[in-house]
Amino acid sequence: MEGYIDIHSHILPGLDDGADSLERTIRMLEIAYGEGIRTMIATPHYRESRKLIPIGYLEETLGKVEDEIAHLLPDMKIYMGSEVFYSHNMLSLLRERKVPTLGGSRYVLVEFMYGIDFTSMKNGLQEFLYGGYQPILAHGERYPELMKDLEQVMELKEMGIAIQVNSMNIIRSFGKHRHASSKKLFQHDLVDFLATDCHSDSIRAPVLKNTLAYLKKRYGDRYIEQLLVHNPKRILQNK
Repeated sequence: MEGYIDIHSHILPGLDDGADSLERTIRMLEIAYGEGIRTMIATPHYRESRKLIPIGYLEETLGKVEDEIAHLLPDMKIYMGSEVFYSHNMLSLLRERKVPTLGGSRYVLVEFMYGIDFTSMKNGLQEFLYGGYQPILAHGERYPELMKDLEQVMELKEMGIAIQVNSMNIIRSFGKHRHASSKKLFQHDLVDFLATDCHSDSIRAPVLKNTLAYLKKRYGDRYIEQLLVHNPKRILQNK
């Protein structure tokens, strides 16, 4: 199947720890295309403690990439977004349009410190909800304190928080803990989005096929389409 939508990617060159050149960006996009991805949301890191990337510069960079792939990959679409590192001031930065949401929607991809406790994470996510945004917890399988008890994940889901899992962690590319946590989330139907979180064209490339083969045997095509097509479309349509 083709037409997958990748909502978490560090695809734009020179903005963060993702693609370091336009040439690498193009190689990453070619890999993504070969994996069946036809739409990507570029999500450079935004942290309050770092110099913020001006929205205008982000749009300019995105435009350069679009010009480069216009003939090479004419049906590949890239939308602007960000992966925001939680801080108390991040909500204000979003409201002031200094930090982009996913595709201009009310959806926000949020990450936290690796070892954050559940109460602090929950309170932080509630701030976005109260501010009128729809938070998506980036790579939910990474947080050991959260994954100690799936009741905590269920509590976040009941609040209205969406959970995103990185595709490579399902096939144990980045450690046993993340692999086991990913499996638990899938087994209990707690995943809303599957994404690559790609950073390069090598170790952290935008690959899906091996993961999808694993998931297809266990959950079928319909679930895969929900994670990679139907749910992401809701973001782009702001539904």
